[in-house]
Amino acid sequence: MRWPMIRNQARHLYDRGRARTWLVASLLFLCLGLLCFLRIGNWLVREDPLRPSTAIVVLSGAMPERALEATEIYHAGLAPEVWITQPSEPKQTMTTLGIPFDGEEEYSRRVLMKHGVPERAIRILQPPIVNTADEMNAIAATLESAHGLSVIVVTSKAHTRRVHGLWNRLEAKRGQNYRSGGAHRFVRAKPLVANDS
Repeated sequence: MRWPMIRNQARHLYDRGRARTWLVASLLFLCLGLLCFLRIGNWLVREDPLRPSTAIVVLSGAMPERALEATEIYHAGLAPEVWITQPSEPKQTMTTLGIPFDGEEEYSRRVLMKHGVPERAIRILQPPIVNTADEMNAIAATLESAHGLSVIVVTSKAHTRRVHGLWNRLEAKRGQNYRSGGAHRFVRAKPLVANDS
């Protein structure tokens, strides 16, 4: 009669040990996941040191933060021009709907001018773009036609690594290495802080 009782006790201890092992493993996995989640934001940011360049390029999106960041860089004297990419949306859709919309590039131009960038120093890039890869192609073509060596690309914090990767792929595809002349400097646009006063 003692054997079944000993077996039950052994089985109970074994089950408790397994439960404890699963609990510890789950907590470790949760801590690791939390650590990765908290660090991924830092990994996404890839900023280069700023140096004098041919132009500052404002990528579409995050209006007006990117244009405001470009004005700061312009006033620091790091480039004589500010280039703005021209997204085809939502301008196309708004025009189709019969709703007036000047386009994001026009609003960015106005922000630049309002903050002291002369109109002659602003260039809206052609052709209209659909995505970031199109933006990189437009920048590379304009840089090449301007015989420029480098640009400062202003984008959002979380997009810097992706934009960096797209630029590197563009270099490889074109068989050119703009980087040898220091062609790209990626910076993030600072988020606006609401003024409570």
